[in-house]
Amino acid sequence: MLPVRKSGDRNGPHSLPQRRREPVGLRQVSAAPHPRRRPLMMENVPKEAITAEMQRVFGADTRRINHALDVLSFAERILLKETADRGVVVPAALLHDIGIHEAERKYNSTAAVYQQIEGPPIAKGILTELGMQPHLVSEVCDIIAHHHAPRADESSNFKVLYDADLIVNLRDDFSHLSQSRLKEKIDRMFFTEAGRRLAAEILLK
Repeated sequence: MLPVRKSGDRNGPHSLPQRRREPVGLRQVSAAPHPRRRPLMMENVPKEAITAEMQRVFGADTRRINHALDVLSFAERILLKETADRGVVVPAALLHDIGIHEAERKYNSTAAVYQQIEGPPIAKGILTELGMQPHLVSEVCDIIAHHHAPRADESSNFKVLYDADLIVNLRDDFSHLSQSRLKEKIDRMFFTEAGRRLAAEILLK
């Protein structure tokens, strides 16, 4: 004889196990882990972002900051006349001397050879963090690694950067030369016609 289940008894011998019912709308769903975000790869990183990083590295060194900004200004003027990739020339102009403080710290020297050793790793870190395409980062770093030592066959991007840097260096370090000596250097040392004309406009009275 089966025992009689009392009214309201939900746990009689023949009752099914009761499933715990969750309130509607409150069921917890485990969140999928968020993948680590990688920088967005861009062809052209805004020059304002690169400028800010250059200024951060140089800190209170206004001389180096102003030099980089002057080289950028002349490079942009040369780009108006020459065919080159602005996305390479602009970061190269802003970061071409970025290794100078590290050269001073390691070698107690600002010699070009040490700048060219220390600059590329710093530039690579900056541009990679800002999301520049890896092949463009490589070209910018290659330019920085020999920007005082042209090779036999150079890219148009290198030539624009080199000429812009040369204008600033001639203006700041060789203004004591006679006009004839300056003209000789301008005629002999520049790669681009636009750079040569701009140098003559600025340096020759």
